[in-house]
Amino acid sequence: MSIYPEWPEGLFGVPLDRSTPVNSSLKKLPPPPQLPQTIQNKDNHRRLLQPEPRLNNDELTTLLEPRCCSFQIACKKAKATRMCYHCKKFDFHRKGLYCEACFEARHPPFRIEHKWARLEEELDEEKQWLSHLARHKLAQDYQELQLLLENTTSFLKSTEKFDVDATSDKLDTAVTSMKNIDISIRGLMTNVEKQLKVRNLPKAVAVRRIQDMWKVRKARNRLRQMIQSIYTEMVDPNTGKIYYVNKRTMQAQWNKPKGYGAVAHKKKKKVTSMDEAALFIQRAFRSHLARRSIRKLLRSIYQKNLDPITGKYYYYNKHTNTTSWTKPKLLGSEEFESKSQKNRKVPTPDTAARMIQRIYRCSTARKQLRRLLSRVYQKIWESNLSRYYYYNIKTKQVSWVKPHFVDDSELLSPRSFAIAVAEEESASRQKRLDRIKNFTLSDAASYVQRRVRIHQAHKKLRAMANEAYQTIFDPTTNAYFYHNIRTGLVSWSKPRYRMLRGVNFGHRVLRARLMSTTAGKVIRCKAAVAWKPNAPLSIETVEVAPPKAGEIRVKVIANALCHTDLYTLSGEDPEGLFPCILGHEAGAVVESVGPGVTSVKPGDHVIPCYTPECQKSDCVFCESPKTNLCPEIRATQGKGVMPDGTSRFSIDGKPIYHFMGCSTFSEYSVIAEISAAKIDPSAPLDKMCLFGCGVSTGFGAVFNTTKVHPGSSVAVFGLGAVGLAVIQAAKIAGAKRIFAIDSNHSKFEMATKLGATDCIDPTASSEPIQNVLIQKTKWGIDYTYDCTGNVEVMRAALEASHRGWGESCVIGVAASGHEIKTRPFQLITGRTWKGTAFGGYKSRSQVPKLVEQSMSGELPIDHFITHKFQGVETMNEAIAALKSGSCLRAVVTY
Repeated sequence: MSIYPEWPEGLFGVPLDRSTPVNSSLKKLPPPPQLPQTIQNKDNHRRLLQPEPRLNNDELTTLLEPRCCSFQIACKKAKATRMCYHCKKFDFHRKGLYCEACFEARHPPFRIEHKWARLEEELDEEKQWLSHLARHKLAQDYQELQLLLENTTSFLKSTEKFDVDATSDKLDTAVTSMKNIDISIRGLMTNVEKQLKVRNLPKAVAVRRIQDMWKVRKARNRLRQMIQSIYTEMVDPNTGKIYYVNKRTMQAQWNKPKGYGAVAHKKKKKVTSMDEAALFIQRAFRSHLARRSIRKLLRSIYQKNLDPITGKYYYYNKHTNTTSWTKPKLLGSEEFESKSQKNRKVPTPDTAARMIQRIYRCSTARKQLRRLLSRVYQKIWESNLSRYYYYNIKTKQVSWVKPHFVDDSELLSPRSFAIAVAEEESASRQKRLDRIKNFTLSDAASYVQRRVRIHQAHKKLRAMANEAYQTIFDPTTNAYFYHNIRTGLVSWSKPRYRMLRGVNFGHRVLRARLMSTTAGKVIRCKAAVAWKPNAPLSIETVEVAPPKAGEIRVKVIANALCHTDLYTLSGEDPEGLFPCILGHEAGAVVESVGPGVTSVKPGDHVIPCYTPECQKSDCVFCESPKTNLCPEIRATQGKGVMPDGTSRFSIDGKPIYHFMGCSTFSEYSVIAEISAAKIDPSAPLDKMCLFGCGVSTGFGAVFNTTKVHPGSSVAVFGLGAVGLAVIQAAKIAGAKRIFAIDSNHSKFEMATKLGATDCIDPTASSEPIQNVLIQKTKWGIDYTYDCTGNVEVMRAALEASHRGWGESCVIGVAASGHEIKTRPFQLITGRTWKGTAFGGYKSRSQVPKLVEQSMSGELPIDHFITHKFQGVETMNEAIAALKSGSCLRAVVTY
């Protein structure tokens, strides 16, 4: 049996069997409670429920007479206009009746909390009001009393079956109180039912009924408050529905407890500011995305079928093999519409234009496909069966079924097919040969010159088209369109003379057909080699061997320098191996692939990633959404070799170690297939190379590791490229206050532009930086990030986080032998220490999405590039610029 409460009926058509919980790490919920809540304040509740004695004749006479002020001597029997319920309760002689003067005198401002009401000025109006109440109000109160009677009856029945501890005084008090409520309600219902039959209700009786009902309402409100103090609303992460947990019995239930009230359905708060409006829009958009994901999931699970017996549609669940007549919830009303019905809905002219363009392209593609298939298939008559069959010339296969996209009129018999092909080939060939054979010397020379001029003209036109047109990706239609830079016009169809086989990188064009000439051969190229630690890089000519199984060889286009490269070059990295070729933050084009590689092909644009993603079904790390630390090639990558244990770099026969599985300080490099993230070919690699490490790490620390909530506070220690990326992502996530902490004041301007609200120099104060931040925020920062790699800063970041729920994320890499430490009290009081690698992004599946977001303008990254260099020979200059402190990212293009 499932330990969770049953699924609500109708959520997925029929109840689903959940024999095991979805996530076993969640805390097991106890079964639903069997009893409502106990009553805590026994004396107060008994006093409220104690029935008062009936009115005697004197009291009835007093009620019928005009009411006078209780202070008759002072105000000379002035008529009472106000009644104070507090004074009536504790001063029985004065009855709480006041005239205007006495009320103001007896109720100064510091006692204004007394509840009071104005009495009717004239007796006729009071009689009219009581008559109206008798005719209309009592009928409604009778229904409410009847519902309350059903609740108390079910409660008393449940107490007889429930085994409880005899020493539970609170439970005994609850049972006694509920019995008193039950007896009072039954008596009140009898009297109210009788009074409903009487047309002219006496005023004294009406007043008495009103007093009794007021007591019942007061008891009911008191009971609702006690129930709400015992039950807690919680949300099930699997279903998103609300369930209720009894804090006394630790039991849970889906249904709202009786008498709980409508606290969960409070009136929505009005939006009073732009920030609240933005948060409201973000919540609505996230809800829309969640509903769309649920609909997509349900569409993949459910299938709509027609029942031939009843002529009705039913819904079939593929996972549970169950059916239901009712449409599952959240599936939407348009999920099972036909394509023609969906195509009829054209909301805007732009959508209509795109639809027409898609239809035209599909029609053109079908015509081309029909033309190709008519050349491949032959229609042959089978005399024995008196029917046609279809013969594929390429695969030598036959089929009784007519190929798709081909009409019978387009298929020829074998004889007609052979004659048509022969005639076409012979006619074109003969016509061309006859024209050439009859050439004179001058005609032949003119023909050759014409062909050369045509070839040169086409080449010139292609160059002009490549300069004039720009290929842009449209995320709405998932298609590319072409933008003419000179005229400003756009077109979905490719310009006639624009090259298909090339990708323009400004002054040069890389073509797959040219790179394919080096496939399978050793390539000699330039590379910046680190022969020993803490020494300048040496520009050498290295030999790059062809890729082996599961590997690809890439032409590096642009390379960005990271502080991790400098950390290894300094010799402080205990895993650093020499000689090696550093570099791991680059953009490249695939030159050739090894055996078994299917995800990329020559000419594809990729970003080498030091965090691989094998995407195997048996890899728990790739299958889990919690991490990106795939260990498939971690052992060999840490040893500086490829997965087979050897190196692809060599100089005069001496092997050179790889670095982080990338080694992009070389014009050519060999990486594993599972380390290559294929991206949009129109994306500029000299900018997208930043997603190979630093910028992705900063973005992912906010979006994936800590998941910053809107309105929270953030503190970033260290304003390098990673720290600024954290600030930019925190601003996008909706952080209200962002602290930028660095001793270099020149970086404060960029931090402020990206969203920082406070810039602090930790050396400007004698107090520790964590104390300064706590003084500014009282309890600390919600999310803190260390981007320095200093263990003391890591401790300060943790101790500056918020008491009770603060999270501190370690991003920077500390030097060898250093350990982080803090007092256990910091963790006991609710703070959390986290770490992140590559921002938690899965390289092959999520880096392409980052590139698309950057291309669309959601994640701009141009401001991170402060220095540019050309050629491998300038690598040492780029390293010096990165060490200067004024450089965020230096990009070297090859």
